[in-house]
Amino acid sequence: MSKRKIILLAIGIILSLLLVYEFVLYQFLDRDPSYYQIDRCIDSGKCWDGVDKVCRGDEPNAQDLCDRAKVNGKTLEQRIEDKIEKINPDN
Repeated sequence: MSKRKIILLAIGIILSLLLVYEFVLYQFLDRDPSYYQIDRCIDSGKCWDGVDKVCRGDEPNAQDLCDRAKVNGKTLEQRIEDKIEKINPDN
């Protein structure tokens, strides 16, 4: 093989690996069109607010804002209130 073919093959392999990486990232982040923003946000140590579709980290209550997504039809606050009610039903 000539040196040029080897270089083209290496470039093709690298491009293929990048495409596979991007596809897996897109699948892992629930096929969200803004998956690249989500990945950059999380990699920077911040959190992604799925409700407002924005990266949070500078606000004092950023983590609370990021945890607003519903799980089993309830927000984080509602789930916490349910647990408190189970522990102390008199309140």
